[in-house]
Amino acid sequence: MQLLIITDSNTSSLSTSFFALIRNLLHNEVKIYILDKSENVNKDFFCMKEEKKLYCHEICSISDSYSLYIKERENTKLCTSNDFTAIWMRLDPPIADEFLKFIQTAFLNTLMINSPQGIIDTSSKEFLLNYSDICPEMKLCSSIKDIESFAKKFPIVIKPLNDFGGNGLCRLDNDIGYIEHTKTSAKKVKSFLNNKIELGEKFLAVKFLKNITKGDKRVLVVNSKIVGVLNRVPSNENWLANLSQGATSEITKISDMDKKVASILSNDLLKKGITVFGFDMILDDLNNGVLSEINTLNVGGFSQVEEYGYPNAITQSSSLIIEYIATANKTS
Repeated sequence: MQLLIITDSNTSSLSTSFFALIRNLLHNEVKIYILDKSENVNKDFFCMKEEKKLYCHEICSISDSYSLYIKERENTKLCTSNDFTAIWMRLDPPIADEFLKFIQTAFLNTLMINSPQGIIDTSSKEFLLNYSDICPEMKLCSSIKDIESFAKKFPIVIKPLNDFGGNGLCRLDNDIGYIEHTKTSAKKVKSFLNNKIELGEKFLAVKFLKNITKGDKRVLVVNSKIVGVLNRVPSNENWLANLSQGATSEITKISDMDKKVASILSNDLLKKGITVFGFDMILDDLNNGVLSEINTLNVGGFSQVEEYGYPNAITQSSSLIIEYIATANKTS
């Protein structure tokens, strides 16, 4: 089995799930090749000028030092998409839909994890509207009037449709507002949002749940199976549970609701070519778990869930990826 991973070593590090998963795949005798955005020879490919010439290098081992990994890469060789059993894209967001469509065309006849078209279909927060029965009350907003109308019902969080990591999140609670973790007035938040709306941006407004202080659970799924969960708790006086916004991690258990949501999402996402994904669960005002986010692009957190209570997460994930590739290629 030959797996091509599309990545950018300028934005990766040995501490990420990316390298932990590569190590485990190598132990399972999977041949790993890297198509690296950081290499100048691939400039035309990543600029969407050339789809057939892929300058790749085989990874035989992952050294303990990231700098050594960069220096010890084997000589790059010219490959084509037909040289690989499957393609796995591990690029950090944001990624333009135009590039995802280019990738889809470039590897049209090769299995992809995850499908670029599937990522396009699911990566916007608007996709959550398909699951309104298991989400907090929400509304798609394209004007300040939409936002103000929804905010009359209860405090709300306003999410940019295509941002990530807690970037650009706002909150309205009567006359009080927040832009990310900064407390301000509701008037300033509305002005901030209106500037973006005038540029054509839309938002998903969601009922603010006070139980966010108890944490935001990230659930990781590979080939329909939960491989681990991690609870992220906001820091003191912060309402954002993203690790990049100062939240801390803690051990937590897989609940029956986590399993139910994983089953619902897996059933839909596999049809779209999404094999690896993460979703976030928070507690509503009655302490019931509800869905708040779905992540299908460069899903991370495998190393963290392994550290916080799921010691086989990476081994299991690698096995499930291999199983998916083998099954998909048998049936194609």
